Amino acid sequence: MKHFQLIFISITLFFATTALQAKDSPAKTTYKEMDFIQLVNGKSREDVAKILGNPVRKTTPVMPTNAAQIVQENAQIDTPRKKDSIEMWHYNNLVTYNAKKTYKRTELTFINDKCSNITYINH
Repeated sequence: MKHFQLIFISITLFFATTALQAKDSPAKTTYKEMDFIQLVNGKSREDVAKILGNPVRKTTPVMPTNAAQIVQENAQIDTPRKKDSIEMWHYNNLVTYNAKKTYKRTELTFINDKCSNITYINH
């Protein structure tokens, strides 16, 4: 009887764990280009993470040398501007461009927590 109870508990824990993992991580799927754009464009980081799961990599842009000086010299506005928050999320093999091929990488750019740019990369 104890052996049966241990097996039953083990099976129950297995299915409960599997169900929780499936709930926490979205199903792996691919999207057509336009469908993908409509799915994530303008969405917040939180919404995108719920839809696609966590990215394989997150990066932030690096300002080129002397860029701040050049921008300041060419600025027409005398009032200080709020600095934008920019972050790029990278996903692999997520978007298809024909019936059998997917882009190797898709990069989503978030500006102030909204997805504002989508880039498909194949190299």
